[in-house]
Amino acid sequence: MTTFSYNGINYSNTLIVNRITGRETLSPRYRLTKVPGRDGGLVSGGEVPSRVITVESTVDLTDINESPTEYSATILSNIAYNPNAVIEFSDEPDVYYYATLSNYEVTEEGPRHMRLEVSFLCYDPYAYGTQQTQELSGITAITNNGTAETYPIFDLTVNQDTSIIELTNLSSLTKAGTARSIILGQAKPIDQAPVYTSTLVLQDTMSSLTSWTGASDVDSGYVSGSFGVLPDGFYVDKWGDEDGTGVNGNSWIGPSLQKAISTPLNSFQADIYIENWNDDGGGTQVSKEAVGIIEVYMRDANGQMVCKIAFGDSFDNAYQNKGVFATAGKRYRAEHDQYGGWNDFDGILRIKRDTDYYYPYIAQITDGKHTGRERMGRIIPGPGIGTNAVTDIQIAMRKWYGARPMYQRIKEIKIYDFVGMYEYPDTTAEVKFKTGDNLHIDVAKGLVLLNGEIRTDVVGLDTDFWSLVEGLNQLVVSPYVSGTATHRNRYL
Repeated sequence: MTTFSYNGINYSNTLIVNRITGRETLSPRYRLTKVPGRDGGLVSGGEVPSRVITVESTVDLTDINESPTEYSATILSNIAYNPNAVIEFSDEPDVYYYATLSNYEVTEEGPRHMRLEVSFLCYDPYAYGTQQTQELSGITAITNNGTAETYPIFDLTVNQDTSIIELTNLSSLTKAGTARSIILGQAKPIDQAPVYTSTLVLQDTMSSLTSWTGASDVDSGYVSGSFGVLPDGFYVDKWGDEDGTGVNGNSWIGPSLQKAISTPLNSFQADIYIENWNDDGGGTQVSKEAVGIIEVYMRDANGQMVCKIAFGDSFDNAYQNKGVFATAGKRYRAEHDQYGGWNDFDGILRIKRDTDYYYPYIAQITDGKHTGRERMGRIIPGPGIGTNAVTDIQIAMRKWYGARPMYQRIKEIKIYDFVGMYEYPDTTAEVKFKTGDNLHIDVAKGLVLLNGEIRTDVVGLDTDFWSLVEGLNQLVVSPYVSGTATHRNRYL
């Protein structure tokens, strides 16, 4: 007897399946263009329609203390609208469909029996096989045993600095008969030396306080207490004036440190990896009165604040985490577009200044990928302090006196000195990919992640996101990368 499961729930002990329809092979619907004076027409394209899978079943309620109406409601409450749910059938092992509830019909066939007919709409008409992963090396053969083309996902590591990476499928051809290629970056002339547009000038894993010195200048309140070091980064070891009887009475308190940068920076990028949780770090929710802010200042040779980025909750509310960027007397607020989306934050604060323009950025990092991203656009500080060369970085952790603290960490800081977009000749090719960089390429979505961050700027204009055709595929991969290709066979 055929059974099925939907959204992870197996109904073999609930429903007796009598018939399943809608899994037959689908044929494309072709579009025809009529040519005057010619019989028939020319095929100008086609598409595969969505499919509807209907499960007809009966239920014996002899041992169930519910009426047919009540029991059908119980079943249907689990088969709710979910466009990404998976449906699987026992007579098609290792194959599944994406399906959502479309329609249902309940018919009572006596006091303790009923018939239930449920229809599932598959927006995506294909059946999918199990995931297959294959190592890539130079020329690689990948076999697609499905009955339709499928789209791979690449996870690559850059093993040599390069300005261009190519992945070509010799078996996926254009109408002109040329092989399709995914091209990232751009080639440089053979006689042109590579120019590194960014250089790492500071990397601190926050494992020691040794190279940091005390700082006293903060935007609000005053500095008190001290930092400590744990394996996951800097934290507040002592808050200092907990009773609020310090210099300024009721105020923001907490420690602050600063560190010199090896070279004055004009165009630069500072990546600060932090955690700012709305619990105590062990899963216990803190009260709504808990507050916590992490601040990062960039200062010039005279100690003046060039710019600042801050993140945290200062509103006595566990759903008010926000980001703030400030420069030259201007403040810009970033709020996540989903309620509570930046709570329990583990991610990155970024300050990027390209020539005279700022591009602040905040993102949660989940499984190595940037999520819940927020860019505050291009910010023009105007002449003055906002464009001064940066010589020092300052960090601070803040809370209101007497308030319950959050779980906070500063985990790592990376600062890059780079040549701005208006500061090098247009004929100079920049090195976009460095040894150790990670690339994630989702062909179906046309998505490229560089070190977890969406980077549309590295996708070459001649890129053609190719599929794996049915049968054997011969892939040619740049020697500058290694990694894997993952795909699922698709069936009509």
